[in-house]
Amino acid sequence: MDAAIREHVGIVFQGSVLDRKLTAEENLMTRGSFYGYTKKEVRERLQKFWKFFELNDTLRKAFRRPKTPGRCQK
Repeated sequence: MDAAIREHVGIVFQGSVLDRKLTAEENLMTRGSFYGYTKKEVRERLQKFWKFFELNDTLRKAFRRPKTPGRCQK
């Protein structure tokens, strides 16, 4: 029964939990694992997404949040 319940429960993060040291691809792979997808499943889904939006180069760059005026940057 627990497994059936988990299929309908999502994860809600309080803020951005993207790791700035990882690429966008690595961050998305990690997020996919939170939902129980295998690496192969996540990679296949991402490849379709990347191809459609022509993002192959972008997703392999390190994640960077744009600077927000008046906000401290870490």
